[in-house]
Amino acid sequence: MSVPITVGLLGTGVAAATPATQAKAATTAPAASTTKAAAAIATPARTVAPSTKVGAKSVALPFADAALPYSVTTTGWSIIDVPAGLLPYQASTATSLVDTRPHDSNGVRKVVINGHTYDHPVGQAALALSLIDGYRVTKNSRYLTRAIANADRLLATKDVDTSVVSDGAWFYPYPFDFSLHRYPAFTLRAPWYSGMAQGQALSVFSRLYELTKAARWKDAADHTFASFLIAKRSTGPWVVNRDQDGHLWLEEYASSTGSPKPDRTFNGHNFATAGLYDYYQLSKDKRAGGLLDAAMTSVLARLPLIRQPGWKSHYCLAHPEVTSAGYHAIHIGQLLWFHQFTGDARFARWADLLEADYPTPAVTAKVVLLRGVHVGRRFSSTGTLLGSVSMTLNHSSSAPIVSRERIHHRSGVWYQISAGKMAGTWVLEAPSSTYLAGTLVRVRYKTPRTVLLAAGVHVGIVSVDRYGRLVHSGTITYPVATTLTIDARGIVNGVERLRVSSGKWKLWWITAGQGKLDASAA
Repeated sequence: MSVPITVGLLGTGVAAATPATQAKAATTAPAASTTKAAAAIATPARTVAPSTKVGAKSVALPFADAALPYSVTTTGWSIIDVPAGLLPYQASTATSLVDTRPHDSNGVRKVVINGHTYDHPVGQAALALSLIDGYRVTKNSRYLTRAIANADRLLATKDVDTSVVSDGAWFYPYPFDFSLHRYPAFTLRAPWYSGMAQGQALSVFSRLYELTKAARWKDAADHTFASFLIAKRSTGPWVVNRDQDGHLWLEEYASSTGSPKPDRTFNGHNFATAGLYDYYQLSKDKRAGGLLDAAMTSVLARLPLIRQPGWKSHYCLAHPEVTSAGYHAIHIGQLLWFHQFTGDARFARWADLLEADYPTPAVTAKVVLLRGVHVGRRFSSTGTLLGSVSMTLNHSSSAPIVSRERIHHRSGVWYQISAGKMAGTWVLEAPSSTYLAGTLVRVRYKTPRTVLLAAGVHVGIVSVDRYGRLVHSGTITYPVATTLTIDARGIVNGVERLRVSSGKWKLWWITAGQGKLDASAA
């Protein structure tokens, strides 16, 4: 249903309403190249000089507001307090207390390798974070009890192995060998360490202290943070590294022997960064704030190398052949964390780019097939065309799909048809002929963004019902330049749109590309 919509400005800018007409707009295209994207999202940075030489330093506790023992490159953000419920690892519903993965009688996460059972630091920390959030949502004490059991198991390491206590820092070692990407030449020998494990443990202890006010959790957080004050060294545990340009890297795979070399794993660095955020919010320690800033500065600096335009982002920098749809989606979510932490729209813009490069594949829905000829194609895993089937429709129809994704070495986004004459084939998304019925929310911005609409421009706008079905469509026109806030990007009946998050048009969708993102009226 198409309806005319008019807009009047009240309060700060009273003006007469302007008649509107229905408009159709094309979707915006992702950046054509990594180089162009990097130029558009460049990072101003500065270097904070150290007070001592790089390397291990004895750390006396308490150590609030002391200088860092090594130099880092920072941007100078003012860190934002993210409200409870919107933090990393937090959700609107609680995880199940039924754990189907290996665990002991106390609910402590384990891993079984070749018949042997081991502790898994990231597994235990990640489970504890999920359980802490389960307690926040439900207030069921079983969540908190099990979270504390996993946190205690992390801390128990130092009671049986004093080598993990180093220079005032507590480390959480992996007690088993691990071949990175299943490459024998890149096998880490136990014990090895992980910035991701240190960072997630830091989040666990920081949140447990905030929740319980028990001093032992603050003590654990302080000593765990101290591990981030020790730079890469030839002997002893470490997780902090710097690249050739002096950018900070929190290594997910850090060998105490120096072999294999660090691979600059992107998601692990980002998980560790979230731990620094939690600790900084708890302590307001300037060193934690500096390292947090430096870690996010590194993210912006290295994103042009992590991104693959039109495809999945790299898992790490050392092995560009390794990609993963799951980790690509994690990268997008982590960039949106950093948008929350800083309010810097560059993180949101990079999240948009990565999502456009490779949308989350699993979509169970229906596509609209308008009147005309439609071609379904079969491809190999490398994108080689294996065959095709065509179908001519005398009237519009629809077909169920099980996926909406990129095909390697093929342009555009494709739907996999799951029934009918073209079952098992892929059809190319085209708003003018073949598009997803209803609404698909692609990216949600927990920190709202802005879009500036120029004066006199007819901007397409639609409303949808609770099921995402189109209800009204039309255009809005403002007599003066006007800023709206948005909280999501998505597709409504094949057209890319932005969801308005406040004011008269809250929950309506405007056509993307008809306003300037992350800009405001003067």
